[in-house]
Amino acid sequence: MSLSQASSFNELLTNILIEELHRNKIDNYFISPGSRSTPLTSSVACNKKLTKHIHFDERGAAFAALGYARATGKAGVLICTSGSAGANYYPAVCEATADSVPMIIITADRPPELHNVLANQTLNQQNMFGEQVKTFYNIEPPDKNILLKEILLNVSSLIQKSLANPVGPVHINCMFREPLVHTKRKKDFSKNTITVQDWIISEKPFVKIKQTKTNFSIDSKFNNKIPTILIVGALKTKKESKAVMRFAEKFNLPVFPDIRSSLRLSNESRNLISFYDQILLTKMLKTDSAYQVIHVGGNIVSKRLLQFIEKSKIANYFVLHNSLHGYNPHHKMTENKTGSIVKLLQELSKNIQPFETKFLNFMKSCNEKVNRLILQHDYTFTEIAITRQLSQSAVKNSFIYTANSLSVRLLDMFADVSDKNNRVIANRGLSGIDGTIASSVGFAIGSKKRGTLLIGDLAFLHDINSMSLVKKSDYPLVIVLLNNNGGKIFSYLPIAKEKEIFTDYFDTPQDMIFESTAKQYDLPYYFISSTRQFKEIYQKAQKLNQSSIIEIALQDSEVLKEQKKIENELKKFI
Repeated sequence: MSLSQASSFNELLTNILIEELHRNKIDNYFISPGSRSTPLTSSVACNKKLTKHIHFDERGAAFAALGYARATGKAGVLICTSGSAGANYYPAVCEATADSVPMIIITADRPPELHNVLANQTLNQQNMFGEQVKTFYNIEPPDKNILLKEILLNVSSLIQKSLANPVGPVHINCMFREPLVHTKRKKDFSKNTITVQDWIISEKPFVKIKQTKTNFSIDSKFNNKIPTILIVGALKTKKESKAVMRFAEKFNLPVFPDIRSSLRLSNESRNLISFYDQILLTKMLKTDSAYQVIHVGGNIVSKRLLQFIEKSKIANYFVLHNSLHGYNPHHKMTENKTGSIVKLLQELSKNIQPFETKFLNFMKSCNEKVNRLILQHDYTFTEIAITRQLSQSAVKNSFIYTANSLSVRLLDMFADVSDKNNRVIANRGLSGIDGTIASSVGFAIGSKKRGTLLIGDLAFLHDINSMSLVKKSDYPLVIVLLNNNGGKIFSYLPIAKEKEIFTDYFDTPQDMIFESTAKQYDLPYYFISSTRQFKEIYQKAQKLNQSSIIEIALQDSEVLKEQKKIENELKKFI
């Protein structure tokens, strides 16, 4: 059917809007049901070239779109109705902005005459996401005066801004008058589409998206005799990971790899100092010595590394990144460059010489000693042993999506090194509790791979609506549920000493077992009582053709005791 044929101006607009997105290879839609969004939803539903994901909970839909974009680098499109529906997107939008993830939000809205008159389900949606989106575009209710050329020009500009470095979310607000339903009786709107006939015929985007060219000139100088650390934060692609390791090995640099760099589970290079967090406990790296740092990628999980940088004499802290801001909470950054990580490393390579190997060899020796000690703790029954076993037993070419708080920190501190080409992902832009289940499903959809979700009981409860997404997904997830009955991350903080208020106000135990949740969604369920049993069940679950839940109920103080034991042994060992 021609784009000039439609049953109404609403359908004419939405068909053309969706077609322009499709021509820009934006084809995955995350839709929540609603009435005012009927024209948008109908146009997507009737377009066989598009992939649709339906979820009743807008918050979960938004995090699924976030996970999809993390896997593909492409924006997922969100569609919802008017009123509070769009407000449920806000946590995921904030995460997308903080961690530079593309996203296109399309909210349906009521026409101007229904605003400020107490009409039902009506909210001022103009710029409703404020500074959390890169740009906003409002489309007035379409009628005989519709300016399609202007609309296409603005939508093209909006797509360009979403994908320009640093990438991020953008928002389109579409106002609709009734009737909202597309009917089978079509009209000829050729008079209204005359200004965009060339676009209709061409089957090409209205404006070709141009990649922004960045000046990658780098003239920074490093002293190759000063101990230099290559800190690698979150990376987004395999190309970035490979470029980082080529750079490290060429210039004899020890790599401190954040777990979300994915280097730990996809590379066995001896330049990887995988247990850097534990090494920093031993004081083998003196804070009164001078260091240089090259920081590649996003932020890091390790608070201990951040504190080490804060206390140390840093002669040069150079940041290469592709996000909104360079990593600098320690205020030691001397220079930063933003753009393609691969090209930035290539340019930096022209300006430095290989560093002396003495420091690299020292760090390798420390790492090997720590590894031998931690191996002795692999068969305890704590979160530490479970996360290590998970990192060892995850199948090749899969992924681990981890919740925040304790889960991601334990992986960061204790995950084993492997060459299985596995990615580790977490929503660490803002490190919230929200949407972890939905994000992992979205990542599975985008990567077209099965994977593992590592999550605690509170984060699981917080996003339990998204179990319906797990149930419907074509890509099975093994949900490893660390049930330590509350927010055990708070046990590491000074507030834990305030016994009178700690349990009720911070730890918040829920006293729940989740077997009934598995039954509700008709998923296989396993309750684990030992690390050896976990290994067997986890390997089995990864072969299933459906998602499953592996619940590990743990004593709430054991992980802290085990970690203290390891820390004390490390201080004596090295």
